[in-house]
Amino acid sequence: MIDHNGDVDPLRLLAVAAGVVQSLRPTLVPRTTRHQTMVTAVCAATTGVTTTAIPDVPWRVGRWIVPVGLGLAVARGAVHVRQQRTSYPAWDPRPLNAVVAVAAGTAAGAALAGTPGLAARTARWAGSALAHRRGGSPTAWSGLLVLAAGTSLAGVAAVGVRAGLSGLRAVGAAADPALREAPDDPYVSGGPASAVAYDTLARDGRRFVSLRTPAEQIQAVCGPSAEPVRVYIGLYTAPTVEQRVDLALAELERLGGLERKTLLVMSPAGSGYAEYVAAESVECFTGGDCASVVVQYGVLPSVLSLRRVELGALTVRTLLDRLAERLREMPEPPRVLMYGESLGARVAQEALQISPSLVSAEGRVDGLDAVVSVGTPGGRSLRNQMLRTPGVVHLDCWQQLSGDEQDQLWFLDHDADPVTRWDAALAWRRPAWLRGDRGRNVPEAMNWVPVLTWWQVIFDLVFAAQQQLGQFRSRGHDYRADLPPVLGQVLRAKGDVRRIVELLESREVRRDALLAEAVIPTLPE
Repeated sequence: MIDHNGDVDPLRLLAVAAGVVQSLRPTLVPRTTRHQTMVTAVCAATTGVTTTAIPDVPWRVGRWIVPVGLGLAVARGAVHVRQQRTSYPAWDPRPLNAVVAVAAGTAAGAALAGTPGLAARTARWAGSALAHRRGGSPTAWSGLLVLAAGTSLAGVAAVGVRAGLSGLRAVGAAADPALREAPDDPYVSGGPASAVAYDTLARDGRRFVSLRTPAEQIQAVCGPSAEPVRVYIGLYTAPTVEQRVDLALAELERLGGLERKTLLVMSPAGSGYAEYVAAESVECFTGGDCASVVVQYGVLPSVLSLRRVELGALTVRTLLDRLAERLREMPEPPRVLMYGESLGARVAQEALQISPSLVSAEGRVDGLDAVVSVGTPGGRSLRNQMLRTPGVVHLDCWQQLSGDEQDQLWFLDHDADPVTRWDAALAWRRPAWLRGDRGRNVPEAMNWVPVLTWWQVIFDLVFAAQQQLGQFRSRGHDYRADLPPVLGQVLRAKGDVRRIVELLESREVRRDALLAEAVIPTLPE
């Protein structure tokens, strides 16, 4: 906002103010002070940078326009703050100090917006100084300095990224203190007589096999029940996809999983996380007469695992193909359900489309009784290809169920889930979901501005879930409340959904307490 003479540039000042105003508009999730500060900073920086190539405007030219523009910005910003307070009735309140957020975000955004100009002026000054001392072209010296600085920063960034990823891998691979010992459970991988070494399972694998729903709990809400089977093969359990899939099949055979009436194939998220509410729902609705199988393809969070989608899809497809071969040999094979959530949904959909595709243009799927994709990330996907295909189920929430659905392809995506709504095209094209009637929980006050809305939804991704322990909700990227009724309909089961939800909510509380107590054995009073 300050030009090379040290004067305030009115054009840049107004541009930054416009970015701040837009940053205060409601988007898909409510904001905390920290969330709003980050959104304000990037929006202010973006609009400020747009004026970099425009010659500085003398203050005397804009001295009458600036007060009027800033006054309008303050008034409009106040309207947007009020709209934020009324735009999220399905969410619990999030503490937002708008004054602090705007002040900190504007300062950070203005600093960022001025960085390119400051860097260019510094490079010109340094180039001129070197040319004066050593001779040569000032422009050449400036370019050399910029190249050297850029190379150094890139090197430092690469080292930092490698260190950060290494740390995240260690976190994803580490066992919870409460789950360091192999389970004494004959129905899971890593248990007694298992060919899967428990210590090769990363954090999410150990949780999956150690926290299986026991028959006695299922029986309490669903009547006589069997012990469900869980198979999990970790990324470090075997070195290749083929070997990991071979182990998964061997474990299913050993545990009697293929003799169960239902086989649940789970496509995990990037970290290897398999949604426990989905697995537990299937275990309850089938009275424990089921087996679940997961083969891991990564240990990093999903946002850092996008480059592993191809490996994940190959892993899931290899598992499906090998299972199909085995099931064709059986006189009474189990029904097969595939489930994927978030990045796991994208991986599952990519797996189905590997040539030869298992999905027809009409939504029929070979070798599977049903495919359930939940919270599919935005962008190119099978979900988007099937939006207008009859005989394919698309839901925003479980209340949209008619009770008559018997389709193979199911897509459950909240209208206001930033994960499903963000994609690269949001930067330059108004999306269909911001035209005409708004979906459930999409604020009426939300609008679309090139680039800025793209930034806003990126930061919404970080805060896309507001999960309250033991209370299932249907909002943002939290699908816990939808999973039991939707999966019950997919399975065409007659279980008491309300009692199953109560069981799963109580199990979530106990699960969290177990893991929390292990990390922090004692808490101060």
